[in-house]
Amino acid sequence: MPSTFRHLLSIIIPFIFVIFVLDKAKAETKEYQIQHPLYNAVQNLHKIKNVKLDKARLRDFYERFDYKAVWAIRDKSKLKTFVQMLQNANIHGLKSEDYHLESIRELMNENTQESLLSLEILATQVFFDFAEDLYDGRVSPFGHKLNWHVKKGKTDVVSKLEKLINSYNFEVNIQKLGPQHYTYFHLKKELKSLFEQRKQENDRPTIGHGPLIKLGKSDARVPLLRKRLAMSDIGILVDEEEGSKVYTPAMQAAIEQFQVDNNLKSDGVVGPQTLRVLNATVQDKIDQVIMTMERIRWLPDDLGYKHVLVTIPAYHLDVFEAERHVMSMKTIVGRKSRQTPSIQSKITNLVFNPPWNVPSRIASVDILPKLQEDPSYLTRH
Repeated sequence: MPSTFRHLLSIIIPFIFVIFVLDKAKAETKEYQIQHPLYNAVQNLHKIKNVKLDKARLRDFYERFDYKAVWAIRDKSKLKTFVQMLQNANIHGLKSEDYHLESIRELMNENTQESLLSLEILATQVFFDFAEDLYDGRVSPFGHKLNWHVKKGKTDVVSKLEKLINSYNFEVNIQKLGPQHYTYFHLKKELKSLFEQRKQENDRPTIGHGPLIKLGKSDARVPLLRKRLAMSDIGILVDEEEGSKVYTPAMQAAIEQFQVDNNLKSDGVVGPQTLRVLNATVQDKIDQVIMTMERIRWLPDDLGYKHVLVTIPAYHLDVFEAERHVMSMKTIVGRKSRQTPSIQSKITNLVFNPPWNVPSRIASVDILPKLQEDPSYLTRH
């Protein structure tokens, strides 16, 4: 074979091979699209039932399953379990109506190929949205003047769903979704209890504002005060004549107990702060628990084998070891005008009975004005 011809073949054959490979890949892609309608749907759909689709995440997820349906085509048992969880989203402080349940139910009642594909993709998108709210929160703590300095990476909801679908017991494992902190479990339990209390809540009396109620004073609000104490979470009963308007030592002791249990100044005096907590409804408490659950979602998933958690509004510190609660104590935090920032840091040393000198800011802003008004302030304090 002449050398020129051999040289020509050496140039042409690779191109023929490349063209053959490209044609084969093109044919395989076309065949793939015909065999997998889900592939086309994920590539082309932008919205389902007015729900905006996260196409990048959907592609990432279905590529891991070779574009095979996981919810809607053959077995809908996983989908039914997920729908049940969405119906009970309130136990996580979330609203089920935010997760397009009606749209999912409508598509579940249809049986066309188009509706099944829409149901499949919509269920996956809703899972992404629900899981993101569940793990990272509905509201970002940054940019809202919350003095929040705890960093947390975004949860990989695609991998969460992949792991869940591949798990041995889907029905059990889906119930384990959400933050795994002890405090979060406690709040879920408290929220469930409050929902039950709301069903049974009677007309609780509202105690009106007025002068401070102190020991020995007579006040028309005392009978209502006695009734409200009996209806409180811990049910403080005062064995006195029902209509008595006198604020007795027994009533003062009951109020002091209520103040201690609610992290109030325990002076036995019924003032604006004590009245505010006494008049709180079950719904007020539900809203408070839901807000606290949202803050828990802002924390990193792993706080460490041993960690200390300070609840600033409650002036309270908890110590955890191996996911067990081992210790609690009161703590001192900043005031409303100079709030304690929310931070995450490593504890490197601990000082017992430390010396305490008045910081310059407290001395100039807090103490100096009081000294100017009363030169004997330091002597008396």
